[in-house]
Amino acid sequence: MRPYYAIVSPLTVLNRQRFVILAALVLAAAAFLFLALHGRAVPVGAIFLSVISLAAAFAVAFLHLRHMALAAVATAAPLPGMFAAGPFAVDHGLDIAGLLAVYGFATVAGAVLCSGIVTVILAGRDGAEAAFVSPPRLLPALGAAVLVAVVLAIGWLFREARGLAFAMSAEMMASAVSVILFIGFGAATLPFSETAITQVNRARERRGRRLGLMTLVVEPRWGMSLSGVALVLAVLGAFGAGSVLAKNGLLAEPAYWLATAVVVFGVVFAISRDGREAVGASLALAVSIALGVWLWGRAVGHVTPLPFLDILAAAAAALLVALDLLDRARRYRAAGDAPLVARLRAIEDDAMPALFGCGGAAAAMAPWIVLHGSLATLAALFALGGGAALVLAPALATALETLLRRRMSVEDLYGRG
Repeated sequence: MRPYYAIVSPLTVLNRQRFVILAALVLAAAAFLFLALHGRAVPVGAIFLSVISLAAAFAVAFLHLRHMALAAVATAAPLPGMFAAGPFAVDHGLDIAGLLAVYGFATVAGAVLCSGIVTVILAGRDGAEAAFVSPPRLLPALGAAVLVAVVLAIGWLFREARGLAFAMSAEMMASAVSVILFIGFGAATLPFSETAITQVNRARERRGRRLGLMTLVVEPRWGMSLSGVALVLAVLGAFGAGSVLAKNGLLAEPAYWLATAVVVFGVVFAISRDGREAVGASLALAVSIALGVWLWGRAVGHVTPLPFLDILAAAAAALLVALDLLDRARRYRAAGDAPLVARLRAIEDDAMPALFGCGGAAAAMAPWIVLHGSLATLAALFALGGGAALVLAPALATALETLLRRRMSVEDLYGRG
């Protein structure tokens, strides 16, 4: 029998007080909404489009999670943080496209987090326990993605538009914290019936069969073939982005691009702890960014600080997917799986959350295309980044694994004993 003065773990305290904490978070969200809208004229059209946008994001989240309450929590989770930083961001020039880009990034993070929670529940653990176990596992990838986005935003725009860079940074950090808190405590209070668990299992089985083709990237022949496709896309993106860079003073900074490459590779390597995985993910992200700059140049004709931040938010979502994929693969390798097997299992875990997260981000932006045609390009950038992180990065890592084979001992090849 434990003595009455025994130390209670923090998770136990959070579990016992989850309803109180969630109520406090909801009240804080209402206060942030009031402060964000107080004294500001909000057009009726903007409210109408916002409702449609959230409804579209909710529909995609429900198709992913098959749990109506959890889908509603995932859809609304980024909003309190965005409301909290909203007045500062808007006063410093962040427009609706930037806010939607931040919401898209947070939607991808929410999809990955909710999928992790549901996976733990399907493994037989309690919903409250799953809600408190999953967020810490996502924190390294999410924190690294936000940190890279903030550093690059401030570093690139410190001379041009530092106020705008700080505004975007505040929105991204606030939305990330909001997703972790509201999804964590919201999921901890939701019931998960046997019917809901059965529906999720059936949906995952159907999707697993459909996504079997995606796992082919871990086979050497397909990895090499897709690496050739990545090379072609890289050439197209380089020449296309070069024409945009030539007439744009903001992006014509070779030293900045080099520093960006160093920062991204360093963060990716710190998460993956594997050189081949880090090189593959970094090259895939570089291809998606080059193509993104080219597409934006074709659609709009120039890249000013505001579109640059939009592209950066889409790239941060792709980086989040890649980091979470690499973190899962590293954990599987540490558990004893071979690198190709660990990569395969990571893709099986992360494919659906990433696809539905990018789909939810695009769906949230779709209604606003009637006002801002460039948002169609931004939605395409989220889809492009998700594809690069899920397909090109593992394919490039597999190709490097084939060309630069690892040294393996006899024990590793044939087993011990």
